[in-house]
Amino acid sequence: MKLVIEANAEAEAMHAIEHYEACRDGLGLDFSRELDAGFEWILQHPLAWPVFDEGARRCQLRRFPYVVVYRVMTDHITVLAVMHQHREPGYWMRLS
Repeated sequence: MKLVIEANAEAEAMHAIEHYEACRDGLGLDFSRELDAGFEWILQHPLAWPVFDEGARRCQLRRFPYVVVYRVMTDHITVLAVMHQHREPGYWMRLS
């Protein structure tokens, strides 16, 4: 199975990386690595996280207050958002 990252989710991830890197050198890289680990976990265990809204699931990162919102499709997994946990719930539905 392959992972497809929507443009809005990619932009959110880049914004978070830039934000953390501005906070402290290397922190953006740490976030990027944890996000990649989250993507890998989703690929290996796509049904591990429960459905929460509109058929989407969310994988919570361990160190950072972010979740990866995704949908499992027949032949791929679509990442809909890389969402900070204090964002308005469901905002990502208006973007996809």
